[in-house]
Amino acid sequence: MKKPIDEILVKGIGKKDVEALAAQAAKDETFYKQLLEAINSGERTHTMKAAWIIGTAAEQQDIVLAQKHSSQILDFVLHKENSGVVRELIKVLVSIKLNEKEEGLFIDFCFRQLNRSDVDIAVKYNANKGIEKALKKYPELKEEFIATLESLLDNHTDAWKRYTTRLLTKLNKPKKEKA
Repeated sequence: MKKPIDEILVKGIGKKDVEALAAQAAKDETFYKQLLEAINSGERTHTMKAAWIIGTAAEQQDIVLAQKHSSQILDFVLHKENSGVVRELIKVLVSIKLNEKEEGLFIDFCFRQLNRSDVDIAVKYNANKGIEKALKKYPELKEEFIATLESLLDNHTDAWKRYTTRLLTKLNKPKKEKA
């Protein structure tokens, strides 16, 4: 696709187009960098659409370029205010391997999002995914995660309560011993 980025990142772009652009972004580093620049631009529509494309690429398991640009993506997550952008970029960070310092910043960010009352449920949901991934490497976080989830049970919608209750049940299940 040889269209200028301004003509690609427009209102009304649909899921099918985003999926095609995500496949392109995963193979074309120049385009991927343009998407990162669009996220950094601060122009609302460009930022949101570029994040959606990069998030979709990660969901499609096309993570090579996301891995290469993980520091920049983490920086966006830590400093962007738009919940849609943050949600999509958390998805990217959950799908890649971060270095130890980045991983610590990301885990801390995820816990902070869960504890903030002004954060969209979709961001909290994806923050949960980040913490769940971290539990595989840092099982000592499990008790803090459980306590955080329990404290949030009554603060949100019925759907959030059902999701959180299922997650707590999963976290509290004893592991099966190997025979």
